Amino acid sequence: MILLDLAGSGFSGRPSSFSYSIEGHARTVAELVAYLAPDQIDLFGHSMGGSVAVMAGHIIGGRLRSLVLSEP
Repeated sequence: MILLDLAGSGFSGRPSSFSYSIEGHARTVAELVAYLAPDQIDLFGHSMGGSVAVMAGHIIGGRLRSLVLSEP
């Protein structure tokens, strides 16, 4: 299990070159998933992370095993 803060949230930095869009966050999540879990992945998204998880799931495609949303 990996818990991550989106860029600019929680303990994460706020890079000035990042777009902070849902798609930008989703692409970052998808890149992390490709690096850490090349086979199948389950995603959980809470609040704004729900929108990010939906888009990341779309980018991840067939490697997404399940998607759980909480208060999206």
